[in-house]
Amino acid sequence: MALEIVFWAALGLIVYAHLGYPLLLWALAGLFGERRIPSEQAGGLPAVTLIIPAYDEEEVIERKVANARALEYPAGRLQVVVASDGSSDRTAELARAAGADLVLELPRGGKVASLNQAVRLMRGASADPRVGDRRTVGRSEESRASQSDILAFSDANSYWRPDALRRLIGRFADERVGYACGRVRFEGGEGGNQEGLYWRYEMAVRSMETRLGGITAGNGAIYAVRREAYIELDPSRGQDIGFPFELTKRGWRAVYEPSAVAEEKMAPTVEGE
Repeated sequence: MALEIVFWAALGLIVYAHLGYPLLLWALAGLFGERRIPSEQAGGLPAVTLIIPAYDEEEVIERKVANARALEYPAGRLQVVVASDGSSDRTAELARAAGADLVLELPRGGKVASLNQAVRLMRGASADPRVGDRRTVGRSEESRASQSDILAFSDANSYWRPDALRRLIGRFADERVGYACGRVRFEGGEGGNQEGLYWRYEMAVRSMETRLGGITAGNGAIYAVRREAYIELDPSRGQDIGFPFELTKRGWRAVYEPSAVAEEKMAPTVEGE
């Protein structure tokens, strides 16, 4: 009898997680959810630093920097930074040639460690003395970086639509928002849309969570954080789940903006991913 109760309770929790929870969100969002979302910052667009972590990304880094440069955002308000995480190929060299404002050559530490180091510099703190060649880092660049109001992040193989940054940054018109992520659209080898039913389900849940209070997970392809809200997570943790959780605990809102779109080609194998 006891095992039966445990079995049905466990089964009920699984059903609730995948069906009951979104149905509850749908009902609560309909009753209490936000109706209007701020879309513009008072006083104009904020200064943004877009940080791109890269490990041996010579095949895509030039296209990524060009994609960042083509965003519909005032050039004087956007700085593009590439944080090379111990790359052994020409990632740093090609990023400079493509027009990145700042290229950091960091010792291999993993994605989160490289982002922490880059943000430390953006905040005006002293950089890790282990940082290698930083010939592109001048006083003016460091000054611009430390004055950025918003820190945006993207993977090297994710390409943002021209209006994606403006739409993502629009969420920060709400002073309660400390973190905002956009939507990733996955493409297959032939360029076709490869989003499955479960991914669309996840995005629908995030939209309803945003209307009520905040999301429980984001993604690494397209997201942004207020400079003062950024926290250095342990390198063993992922920012996709860690940021929404930790920032919410500190009183910030974490939200999802579906109109801020990044496109990414799916890896052909699990090992590639």
